[in-house]
Amino acid sequence: MLKRWDHYLPSEKLRCRVYKGVLPQVRGQVWLRLLNVDQVKARNARKYQEMKEAALASSRDIMQIDLDVNRTFRSHTMFWDRYGVGQRALFHVLAAYSVYDTEVGYCQGMSEIAAIVLMFLPENAFWALAQLMTDDRHAMHGGGPDRGGLGPSQASSSQASRSSSGSRLITSASSKELSPT
Repeated sequence: MLKRWDHYLPSEKLRCRVYKGVLPQVRGQVWLRLLNVDQVKARNARKYQEMKEAALASSRDIMQIDLDVNRTFRSHTMFWDRYGVGQRALFHVLAAYSVYDTEVGYCQGMSEIAAIVLMFLPENAFWALAQLMTDDRHAMHGGGPDRGGLGPSQASSSQASRSSSGSRLITSASSKELSPT
C-alpha cells in the first residue's frame, strides 16, 4: 500500500486498514503521509528552528513543559534519563508548539501525544503535532460541532461571540431567580 499511496489515499480500503491498526514497523511512514508532513515541512523551512529559539526566549509555558516532560512515559527507554536525548527532544517539540500556536500554547496531556509522535517520527514530530492540532481533518484543536469546524484563527472570534451570548443567558436567568415575584 505504501508503494502505491496516491492510488489508495482516497479509498475506503485505506481508511479501514488504518482503523484496524497500523503495524509499528510502518506506522511512522503512514503517519507521515496521512498528516502531509513532508509538504508542510517543505513550505516552512527553518520554521521549527525559529519556533524553538522563540520559545526559549518568550514562551510562558516553559516551566510547565519542563515539569510535564519529566512525567511523560517514564517507563519508556526514550524518556528514562532526565534531560536525556528523548526528554530534550520532547521539550523542544512542545516548547516550539507553544509559540507556534499561541491560541492553544501548551496544555496538559499534549506531552503524551507529542511523545508518541516523537517515538515514530523523531525528525518530524513538531510538524506532525502541528498537523494533528491545526488541520481540520483531525479536529484535535477542538474543531467540531462546538466550534462549527472552524480553524484555529477563526475559532477564537466565534467562541468569543458564543461566550458573550452565553453569558447574557446566564445573567438574565440569574436575575430572574433573584428578582422577587
